[in-house]
Parts: sequence; C-alpha cells; structure tokens
Amino acid sequence: DKYLGTIRVLIGLMFLLTGVAKIIGLNGIGDFLGSLGFPAAMFFAWVLALSELIFGAALLVGYKVKYTAWPLVIVMATVIVLVILPKPSFGSAFFTPFFMHLVIAVALAHFAMNGSGCWAIDKKH
Repeated sequence: DKYLGTIRVLIGLMFLLTGVAKIIGLNGIGDFLGSLGFPAAMFFAWVLALSELIFGAALLVGYKVKYTAWPLVIVMATVIVLVILPKPSFGSAFFTPFFMHLVIAVALAHFAMNGSGCWAIDKKH
C-alpha cells in the first residue's frame, strides 16, 4: 500500500509541475495544440494547464482520487492518440513515450478504481 502511495505522489507531483510549466509557457502550448488541429487552441491550452495543475495537486495529496484521476487518464490517452500514434516508428522515439504515457494512464486508472493508497488526506480508499 505504501508503494502505491509513493507512485500516486510522484505522478501527482509530475502533473503539478508540468501544469505550472504549461501555464508559464501557455502561448507555446496553444501554438502546439493549434498545430494538432484543436479549435480554440488557447482555450484548450488553459484547460490542459489547469487540469494538470489542479488534478495533479489533488492526486499529490490524495484528495478525491477516484474522481480526480480520470481527467488525467483522458490527458494521457489524448497524448497517445493525437501526438504519439500519428508518428509511428520502431525505435525508442516511439516506444518510450508511448509506453510511458500508457503506464501512467493505467496507474491513474488503478487509483481511480481502487483508491489513493497511503499518505492521502482523503482516507476513503
């Protein structure tokens, strides 16, 4: 159980920090989303940055994880489908990000379905 708590804390910290970085570089995120064909790219840049920041913080502290992990699963799945899969190759440039995002999505889904593990402020596992 403490190992699962450690994984949750680390994944939450990762999203919290990438959310902060996205807010700092919001114009670049908007440009990137626009290059992927997102309509209203700056709106979705804000949605993405705030989702990673808010849900990452909730995951980090273990608050309502059964609900706050799902939006991050959607973020990971979206990255896989819209960014990684359109550029297939058979080297580490494809497999490393593909499996990294997949493993994070599966871990998040585990927390969403089974609870937060230890070190959570929300003790409802």
